[in-house]
Amino acid sequence: MRRCQAFLAYGFFFAAQAATLSGCAAPSAPIRPQTAPSLLITTGPQAAPASSKITGDAAEPAMVEVVERALPAVVLLLNYRPDGTTTYGAGVIVGKDGRVLTNHHVIAGAKSLGAMLYKPGRISYMPMDGGLSRYIFENQKDIVTTTVIEGDATTDLAIVKVDADTSKLPTLPFSKEKVRPGERVFALGHPQETVWSFTAGAVSALHNGAI
Repeated sequence: MRRCQAFLAYGFFFAAQAATLSGCAAPSAPIRPQTAPSLLITTGPQAAPASSKITGDAAEPAMVEVVERALPAVVLLLNYRPDGTTTYGAGVIVGKDGRVLTNHHVIAGAKSLGAMLYKPGRISYMPMDGGLSRYIFENQKDIVTTTVIEGDATTDLAIVKVDADTSKLPTLPFSKEKVRPGERVFALGHPQETVWSFTAGAVSALHNGAI
């Protein structure tokens, strides 16, 4: 499987102490690589070290606290294509009624869509051990039907609705502040079949509104 390239799409800016989503494509028969979404979470310009604890309104939570709070809002999306292949990507819960925000290319060309919500304790695998194909096979009962509400190929954004109760799951608020170069970010998602994982970095530049 070739290396996936995650990117930060337009408008995926969450409130301070937010995170990012990334993913790739996965196989079913077979699972084919696909560029996946990255949803951005910034920690603000006055961020303290990642190891710091919350000591007041201006302090930043420890990295582990941010990730634990954000991961349940991340969804694994499965695109079952007419040619028998399955691609995958990430989405983020934006409504208590099952609405999920993702990239349009993640759901484009689908014969049908499926989704899996976050559930701690599931066993995941590296590609050499079966990767996402094995993970999906062993957790078929957790895959729920998903339908497209609307999408826009120009901005590469889409809203889908998962057939599951998301009322008790967290939603990540959108930031009212502009993201600035140098701010620290977390990227959460499923890159290279590593489901519900994260990495940390910084905003290096902004190009016409995109990171």
